[in-house]
Amino acid sequence: MSKAARTLKVYSYVMLVFGVLLVARPQVLSPGAEGLELGVIRSLGAMLIVLAYYYRVAASNELTAFFHASVVARFGLAAFQVAAVKLGWLNKNSLGGAALDALSAIWTLTALKRDAR
Repeated sequence: MSKAARTLKVYSYVMLVFGVLLVARPQVLSPGAEGLELGVIRSLGAMLIVLAYYYRVAASNELTAFFHASVVARFGLAAFQVAAVKLGWLNKNSLGGAALDALSAIWTLTALKRDAR
């Protein structure tokens, strides 16, 4: 398994854990949510579980194009989260997720460069 594939494999497990947590215990990551909000949060958790599966399959099959696309997507998501906090759409706790996404994108990008050598 390439270094880049390994980064996506690890990231898929992180997404899986957060997805399961959002489905099973949405209040842990979204205190104060209730009613319909909990259903939306659980649905997002289920989508995260599906994405985790995609990442795992991509890593297992060395889908390098997906690795490159994931770097761009994770940087974009991190930028969106920072902007959403500044606009008041998300609370400051979301910056932890932005940092995780940006750092994992840097890790994958670095691994892609190492694998290319």
